[in-house]
Amino acid sequence: MKKLLIFLLLLQSVAAHSQSEYDAVDALARSTSKSRYDTPAELAKAMCKDLKTDREKARAIFTWIADNVRYDFKSMDYEPPKGMTKAQLEATRVERTYKKGKGVCQDYSMLYQNMAAAVGLECVWIPGNSRSLIRNTLGGHAWNAVKIDGQWRLLDATWGAGVVEGGDDFNQLFQPGYFLTEPRIFIGNHFPEDSKWQLLDAPIDKETFKKQPVISYGNLEHGIVDADPLREGISRSADGKMQLKLKFSKPQEVVRVKVGTKEVEAKLSEKDGWTVLEFSSNYGREVQVWAGEKSDKGVHTKLAGVFPIR
Repeated sequence: MKKLLIFLLLLQSVAAHSQSEYDAVDALARSTSKSRYDTPAELAKAMCKDLKTDREKARAIFTWIADNVRYDFKSMDYEPPKGMTKAQLEATRVERTYKKGKGVCQDYSMLYQNMAAAVGLECVWIPGNSRSLIRNTLGGHAWNAVKIDGQWRLLDATWGAGVVEGGDDFNQLFQPGYFLTEPRIFIGNHFPEDSKWQLLDAPIDKETFKKQPVISYGNLEHGIVDADPLREGISRSADGKMQLKLKFSKPQEVVRVKVGTKEVEAKLSEKDGWTVLEFSSNYGREVQVWAGEKSDKGVHTKLAGVFPIR
């Protein structure tokens, strides 16, 4: 028990340190009001003028957009004036998103690219497909790649701004796990039209993308930031035994495991920085991991990962 407590405290210290790297930059972004600037480029230049590194500039823009743009389903119906060039269309969408403070994923990503370019960052917006914790449900999506210290990195400003709950209900919730995410994690729920933007040595195809596990790594309260297996399903032995290794964004008070629709008892242990779950079931095609906490009102957990069974 003493060793486990020391391990949990160490994980909390590491997580706090990794986030404190951006505390000052996030505070700067949240104190920057667009009321003083006519265009997003002007705002970006003013906000980032004293920042020293590309990473800080990229983070400031990510945080500002996450806090100032709301996802808006009605924006999907926006029809720009006819006869526009591609450049004019993008400029129109950027201006509209900035002024109204709302848009869809394409608007978020175009706005991010515009602000990044204004402060000298090389950046592209990437069209493709995404998938949620409801596996095999693909939807059109857009995100960004930005070059940091000569290396392309991935981010999703739309998902960084919040989550859609209950159909069309957008919950504005800052999710920093979608900023400069490792490509091997990002590919779990982002599939670009151009495979080069997977940023992987060995790109995967769409069928593999649809069948792999999916984890929720954006929310640093109840997120899974790594898993083993990550690219394929969990192996089940002849007697139904299974093992899953996870790295949580922070220690969780409660971890629940469901196989199919039935919750099963899981043995938890810690090894080399991983939380190891061991459980058994001869039924079901997938494993769900729920993580959360206890309170006076009961146990509160959220779905953190879905893993197919081989």
